[in-house]
Amino acid sequence: MHAAHPPPWNAFRVERSRAHVELTWWFSLQDNVVADIGAWLTPFVHAWLLITTHLLSTTRALSFIRVFLSEVVNPSKQALTACATKAYEQTLRKYHNFLVRGIFSLAMKAVPTRENFFKALGGTKTDEAGVTAQINVYLAEMTEQLNAIDLFYAQNQLDS
Repeated sequence: MHAAHPPPWNAFRVERSRAHVELTWWFSLQDNVVADIGAWLTPFVHAWLLITTHLLSTTRALSFIRVFLSEVVNPSKQALTACATKAYEQTLRKYHNFLVRGIFSLAMKAVPTRENFFKALGGTKTDEAGVTAQINVYLAEMTEQLNAIDLFYAQNQLDS
């Protein structure tokens, strides 16, 4: 008699996805992460397929945006390239290899001027004070959400 072979990982992924959509669509994001933690024990699930990993990547990107915007509204009024570089150094750089770091340096050449940035956010006129006030409101809300996600990840030892 032949030993039972496990299904290929693609079949498992599809089966898990269907069950996930049908059974857990009403759960909170944290419930989905907890379910993924349990799924890590299954040998056919690769970490990059899980909600946990995608949420971590999204949280890191939002952390970059948070630091960038904090630097933008800082009274020192630095150039946006300096704001973006500081945000990158604090949030994303440690997760990137030398190739991605080089691409980021190249992308800094496309960052708009401070005046054009505020004009794009404020509409037809450059209303830096009004846009700064709106960014500060957004940052307060964003920081609260990101802190909750960071705490959840730290409590579950997922923040690596």
